[in-house]
Amino acid sequence: MGKKARILFVCTDGLARCQMAEGFTRYFAGANVGVGSAASGDQSANPYCHWAMNEAGIDVTHIAASPLERLDLSSFSYVVTLSGETEANLATVPTGVQLEHWRLPDPTKVRGNPQDLILTFRAVRNATEKKVKDLLTRVLRG
Repeated sequence: MGKKARILFVCTDGLARCQMAEGFTRYFAGANVGVGSAASGDQSANPYCHWAMNEAGIDVTHIAASPLERLDLSSFSYVVTLSGETEANLATVPTGVQLEHWRLPDPTKVRGNPQDLILTFRAVRNATEKKVKDLLTRVLRG
């Protein structure tokens, strides 16, 4: 039996996208895939993120990102950046690690009334779910 794939999601300026991606990965892959997240900048929990993921039946309140500089990237099979800024700051990874860039908008940057925020978080959640499913299809096949 081969080594279990490990996925690291990396984001900046807001933990929401990492929590969503890690939450969906844990939900869909279970123990078949190792998963973690790393973030820089604001790492405070966002109640709209928690609400959006709870709406999808997934609790992400326990997910906390690690500081990127403390992680050994060579221990991961895949590193996925979740924003353009992160992509620019993490252009290379160790040999043997697959690097993907998902340019997901940062829902924590949206300002407006609660309904606007809910719609934004829901849209980012749905896009994240689709990307995670696509990634897991490839990871679990390979």
